[in-house]
Amino acid sequence: NGTFALGFLDYVKSHDPSVYDGMRYSMIEVSHKLYFIQKRRVCSVHPCAQVHHADATNFLAGSGRRGEVVDVLNKAGKEETLLIAMEVLDNLAHDKIVVSKSGDIFEVTVVSKEKEKDARNRFVEEWRPLQDEKIISYLEDSGMWSELDIYSCPESKRLRCRKPSQGQDNLMSRCMSWLKLSEQHREIFLPTSAHSLIKLIARSLPHLNIVLADFDFLPDAIPGTNAP
Repeated sequence: NGTFALGFLDYVKSHDPSVYDGMRYSMIEVSHKLYFIQKRRVCSVHPCAQVHHADATNFLAGSGRRGEVVDVLNKAGKEETLLIAMEVLDNLAHDKIVVSKSGDIFEVTVVSKEKEKDARNRFVEEWRPLQDEKIISYLEDSGMWSELDIYSCPESKRLRCRKPSQGQDNLMSRCMSWLKLSEQHREIFLPTSAHSLIKLIARSLPHLNIVLADFDFLPDAIPGTNAP
């Protein structure tokens, strides 16, 4: 709704007018409805503010309204710039991988069963050998590639891991042991979209100052490692 932007600009204007007079505040909003709300609430009060109706990832990649994108990114690359993202990362999609007890790794996709009449069963998960480049990039950059000791199996030409239980939640492992249960596979959720966005920011605006504010805990998480 533009509440943060309004409060931020009001504060700078009242506490440091010299900074306010030389600043420019750009908002990137994907929602059509919120775009107009921000334009009305913020831009009408603060002439230095502007809002761009775009997806942040596409905007930083240079797509969309070319003139706006080039103007914002060029100035941000030359001037002192602060990027503020409030509750952005928790809204980005995760990818899910499955690691079998034997070390096989699968990426999980959701497919539609067109002939299924019951809407609750129309969409199902399908396991496929891990090939997705974004998932592989996250595993490498996060250190999970080394942690799981992932390698390419010469016989199957598939990615496998030598340490399928590495990094597993200790409490979960103890509970499984106490209950004399054996886990057949592990489900791991990966913040690949957040990873891609941060890499894109670093590439597009390497001298940027960044403030990311988000939840450090979400209740009622679904089962799985790092589950949302």
